[in-house]
Amino acid sequence: MNFVRSIFGAVDRRYLVRAYVISAALLAYMIWAIPNQAGLQGHQKALMFGWATLTAILFPFAKLVWDELRDMLMGNTGFVHFGWWAIAVNYTLKIMVNVVLWFFAIGIAPLGVLYLWLRNRSAAAPVE
Repeated sequence: MNFVRSIFGAVDRRYLVRAYVISAALLAYMIWAIPNQAGLQGHQKALMFGWATLTAILFPFAKLVWDELRDMLMGNTGFVHFGWWAIAVNYTLKIMVNVVLWFFAIGIAPLGVLYLWLRNRSAAAPVE
């Protein structure tokens, strides 16, 4: 329990809320889409619901990996938008990245949890 508390405590609360709102929207879409799949049996739908729920829980940590990599590679730079089309492209890319991260959260999120654990462990280590 201490491990879970330290992992969730290491992430900004607003960041978690924002990520879980995105995750809940994608989970709602999956809950709507899974029963509409023709030919799926009951146990297959249950497995897909379980996968989607686990993915929704882990999504903020996968998003953390993406955000940390992006910040490390690009720094604190911003883009200058030239017109409404550039803004539309930017938001379309953001949506696409979030969807890809959501679908692969089970594979990416352990890296985010490991990163938070290592960051907390080094911050909690006594200074000699």
